[in-house]
Amino acid sequence: LLRLRPDLVLCQLEPREERAANAEVNAAAFGHPRVEVRRERIQDHAVEVPYDAAIVGGGGLEALAAALARVRAGAPVVASFVDPTRAGRAGELLGHLELIEVARGVPTPPSGVRLVPATPVFVAWGPAPEAGHEGLAGLVEG
Repeated sequence: LLRLRPDLVLCQLEPREERAANAEVNAAAFGHPRVEVRRERIQDHAVEVPYDAAIVGGGGLEALAAALARVRAGAPVVASFVDPTRAGRAGELLGHLELIEVARGVPTPPSGVRLVPATPVFVAWGPAPEAGHEGLAGLVEG
């Protein structure tokens, strides 16, 4: 993201120590001074000014709901899911949903290759709805 938009300031929230440490190593290797890694969940993260965008890469619908509460209305939001039901709910709220499938090549004797599907990833994206939007209330219910 910083290669495309070097003007941005990034704040990555990662509650798992090993992943947070990896994120810090990656940020340092990239050499960008405007990356902050915080060891906390989005649900516990306090913000004074709403963020201009959010990328949610885990935590399910609860993390998406927490991120939506911390971005300005209309801000771009991207969230990934492995569960199609949760992905569908996020897609309905954000307006867009795509399935990304990854396959790995497995040799088939004597000289062929067969593609074996791996876990699919669903990506939902769109503008953050206004506070009080009817879809927000039921996002993590049910």
